[in-house]
Amino acid sequence: MSGAPGQELIGKPSDEFRDLEKLRRQSLAERRQGIFLMIAVWILGLLLALGAQEIGLSWLVVLGVFGATGWIHKHWHQNAEGHYQNIYKRQVVPALVRSLQPGMTFISDRGIEEHTFSSAGLYWWGIPGLRPSIDRYMSEDLSTGDVGITRLRVADVHAEYKKGDKGDSYGTLFRGVFIEADFHKDFRTELYVMPENYLKSASMVLLSELGERMDLENPDFEKAFVVFGQDSVEARYILTPDMQERLLLLKRVLGNDLRIAFKDSNVYIATSINKDMFDPQLSRPANCPEQIKELTQQLAACFHVVEVLDLNTRIWSKQ
Repeated sequence: MSGAPGQELIGKPSDEFRDLEKLRRQSLAERRQGIFLMIAVWILGLLLALGAQEIGLSWLVVLGVFGATGWIHKHWHQNAEGHYQNIYKRQVVPALVRSLQPGMTFISDRGIEEHTFSSAGLYWWGIPGLRPSIDRYMSEDLSTGDVGITRLRVADVHAEYKKGDKGDSYGTLFRGVFIEADFHKDFRTELYVMPENYLKSASMVLLSELGERMDLENPDFEKAFVVFGQDSVEARYILTPDMQERLLLLKRVLGNDLRIAFKDSNVYIATSINKDMFDPQLSRPANCPEQIKELTQQLAACFHVVEVLDLNTRIWSKQ
């Protein structure tokens, strides 16, 4: 395609975008109706609570108000936005992905399997009293295929654990982007590259499961990351001086909270982002140039992993 990636979609007055804009305005109106309805419920609830105070039933009114507004928020307010976002991602984002990498495919309702995410070992859980288990897992917005000769999968992941004695609420273990890529070298060891502040939050049990801490020669790398593994020879085979510099660059591209695992001749990368990365904003027009540009840049940053880590340059043992 000619021009910058995604440029052909910006400002495009197609029937597709006209239909999306119509749906966006309809969803926005439904969300506003939901907000007005919640306000009306609160006002009505306040009046009823004042009237029920004399007979000691005001608490029942308060519970009813909370229940009603919660239902409205979930089934009216959130559904209106979610429906638009799902349609947008099915119609617009696949074209952005193809414009960046013709070998990649975007599937909004598929993600990376829980087993793949958990077996990467970047977020440890499951030891009673020390770390929580994954009790709820969701992954969507999968980009999958080949960038050059490198297999790549990218998806949003949200992993949660139950909180409290009753386990009726959830806390976040991880929310962000998870990447699985074919590494350009074969290896048998497991190697973990964690953020430098990981030592402050991890227990000795967790650290021992990751392996021994390994010191490398690059002072900038040592300030940014802490490395754990079982085999120091293979660790240096993977984390060459050039690869250390590339991981520092990757941190600048994807953000500070970056975790990397090398396992089974693959590389796994997790970066925390407190939002769904590829969801469009309901407040912006469907063909908003800034929004399309931002989505394109976010996708490009994920695909750029292959170039930053030089994964298409294969050595003799892995062709």
